[in-house]
Amino acid sequence: MDNETLKAPMPEYINGEKVIPDETYVLVGYYKSKEQLDWILKNNLYNFRTGTNKGSLPLGPREVGAKLLILHGDNDYKSTKIYQLLGEGPKIFSREDLIKKKYLTVPAGDI
Repeated sequence: MDNETLKAPMPEYINGEKVIPDETYVLVGYYKSKEQLDWILKNNLYNFRTGTNKGSLPLGPREVGAKLLILHGDNDYKSTKIYQLLGEGPKIFSREDLIKKKYLTVPAGDI
């Protein structure tokens, strides 16, 4: 995730690839507080729940291939927090990994 919020409509190209809306996947994430948003931006990480628990994100081709992340908080009916996702796809972190990164709350699951 890049720290710079996109201040324009969806770009025509991302990393030299033409953006085709029907083929460009976007993840939408929620943050609980300003402190959590600050942690996300400082670490360039956003954590989705994984596994089989309620609310977990299945990691299919769309999720793994997502190009953009939109973040919203409570009462955000419009969000300007749109970030380009960089890298080869999601990374799996253990509970201990997130604790080492000083994540705000200890995750309930192991991953």
